[in-house]
Amino acid sequence: MVHSMAGPAYRSSYAWLLAALGKTARAQQELDAVMAAPQAFDANWLSAQAAAPEACILLGVGSHAPVLYERLLPYAGRPATAGRAVCSLGAIDRHLGLLASLMGRDDEARRHFGAAVALDEAMGCAVWAEKSRSRLAA
Repeated sequence: MVHSMAGPAYRSSYAWLLAALGKTARAQQELDAVMAAPQAFDANWLSAQAAAPEACILLGVGSHAPVLYERLLPYAGRPATAGRAVCSLGAIDRHLGLLASLMGRDDEARRHFGAAVALDEAMGCAVWAEKSRSRLAA
């Protein structure tokens, strides 16, 4: 994983998975490592940045939120697609909404989640649209 060109993207997704499984210490360790490592701006970069907010939310830590938010902001209005696994991570706006929530920027979070619902519905990504819709309701 570390030697692969897609290593940072896999590691970011691994942190998300560990956090979802409740293995918080290991998830935090992986997330910190992927955020500290240099990342090539290639086909895997965006999916690495999009998986990291998922881990941040599940861990309840916002230490990486400002950096991730700034990295993802230019991609608002676009989907995050992981080419290495040919899957969609939904609208970048959902990830921005998660990060804005962690940073206490509630108005920005609502705006991003609303945009995510619209884009995910337009792309037929019903699960991701529902995730954003439930964050809006909360």
